[in-house]
Amino acid sequence: MPVFGLTKDNFRVTEDGVNVNRVSVDYLKTREPSASIVLCLDRSKSAATYRGEMPWASEFILQRMRKNDSIKVVNFNRDFWTGNDFDWSRRRSLRAIGGGEHGRTSDYGNALYNAVNDLLPKLNRRAVVMLTDGAMTGDSFRKYSPEYITEYARGHYIPVYVVTFRDSPDELRRIAEDTGGALFRARDVAELRGLYRRVRNAEEYRYLLLSRSYKLPAFRGWWSDTHITVEYRGQKGGEWGGYFAPAR
Repeated sequence: MPVFGLTKDNFRVTEDGVNVNRVSVDYLKTREPSASIVLCLDRSKSAATYRGEMPWASEFILQRMRKNDSIKVVNFNRDFWTGNDFDWSRRRSLRAIGGGEHGRTSDYGNALYNAVNDLLPKLNRRAVVMLTDGAMTGDSFRKYSPEYITEYARGHYIPVYVVTFRDSPDELRRIAEDTGGALFRARDVAELRGLYRRVRNAEEYRYLLLSRSYKLPAFRGWWSDTHITVEYRGQKGGEWGGYFAPAR
């Protein structure tokens, strides 16, 4: 369950067992809302029928975007490739949406996994939006199962929204609903009109911790064990990680 309104006094950071005293906390909920979206376009043979509908469906997002937003256009069938990297330009995004070759079947699991990965570093509201005909085969989740995708996306608070032009597969519906997103039929124009607003105005739960290492330049390339402990109303949790000391 998310915990709101924590301050730097709730966090303790150690490096190699030594307390790091200069820690600042940025509660991302207080930032001006903006959105980062990965738009996944189904380029399977069965989805080729709806190639001309994808720019139309995408416009419900593109026409509402602002300059502090960004959208990445990616294509998928059995493979996964970038059409246009994170950008705020409607024109460049539409050009990428209009391109892309169709072939083979769709690996939804691979597409969703890579889309979530692309969003991990983003500090604004995030979402995956998939446009697909919804056709399923035995290879649709050959690399990553629906359960794995759901757990991965939920663990990073990234909702998945699916827009289908034909079928509404149960697997995609469960992933969407269980990650805090939704599945829409393309004919549900009222829902599509509200999609961008749902992403941009979503709840934000994350905190950004900034600290200054005590490592000297001579430690460049050395690994440092880092622990973060959170205490709140008698409850305590923690996480372990680390980094290689950079050159200053």
